Amino acid sequence: MLQELFENFKASGGSAGQIVRDTGLNAAYVSKALSGWGDYNLSANSKAKVEETIINYLESKVEIKESLNTLKGEFKKGKYSEICLNAGILEFTNTENIIATLIKSVKQKALTKICGKSGTGKTTAIEAFIKKYPQASMVTSYDGMNQVEFLEELSFAIGMKNVPKGKKSLMRCIKRELMSNKKIVIVDEANFLNESSLEQIRHIHDVCKIPIILVGTERLELIIARSHPQVENRIRASLPIEPFNAIEVGMMTQSFGIELDDKQVIKLWKRCQNLREVKYWCEDFVEVYEGDAQNFEEAMR
Repeated sequence: MLQELFENFKASGGSAGQIVRDTGLNAAYVSKALSGWGDYNLSANSKAKVEETIINYLESKVEIKESLNTLKGEFKKGKYSEICLNAGILEFTNTENIIATLIKSVKQKALTKICGKSGTGKTTAIEAFIKKYPQASMVTSYDGMNQVEFLEELSFAIGMKNVPKGKKSLMRCIKRELMSNKKIVIVDEANFLNESSLEQIRHIHDVCKIPIILVGTERLELIIARSHPQVENRIRASLPIEPFNAIEVGMMTQSFGIELDDKQVIKLWKRCQNLREVKYWCEDFVEVYEGDAQNFEEAMR
């Protein structure tokens, strides 16, 4: 089985060196496992573990290739296809999970966090959600934002006509406005908030009984963990936000009309750190090379 998987892997451009790089296994172990070990001095248990690691790696490559093949000419259609289509975005797994989390938060009027690495599609999914639910208001935090500045930005976002000065007056007017209009509040880049602002948000949520969603990078998790236990215990987690994969890179390139083969898609996947970078690459590739896949290697230099 191992040898058969490796032969298929080689046929698609893979190598033993690639297995070593991607798995972190000892190069000699990989070489011997692929050639049948012979009389190599290593325990049977260790040999089995090496072979299992290699097999799992090679099988994952087969799964990616098979999944990429299903993308030829068609994109995945799921539960939130209409929302994504209306927003002009692709329905990635993260997009589905984020939209599902937002809808659940609205139904339950919950205080929720959506945390994930930069470039995993959080803001894009939120903007698609807002197009479907115009009663949602988004305020975006920034580095160094203090409590008063956050409350002022929130006031503008929820449509307050007269924004007062001072923290106490702002809190009073914001709560009055939200109890009246029952907005959905989304705080993007919430990783720039401080613990005091989180406590303000928790208080607003408790008083106004409205859904509030905090969106940010992994740093938001640390800020929440450092805050008062009453804040940490009140905030619900989202569905998983995972790193992107080769299948989603294939979806992205196809959406730009770029017809790459499986090997090229995987190469682009390894090069880019997030889907945002894949999007930028596709835009540049279309502009410079008119999307002609024959120029792929030149564009990757």
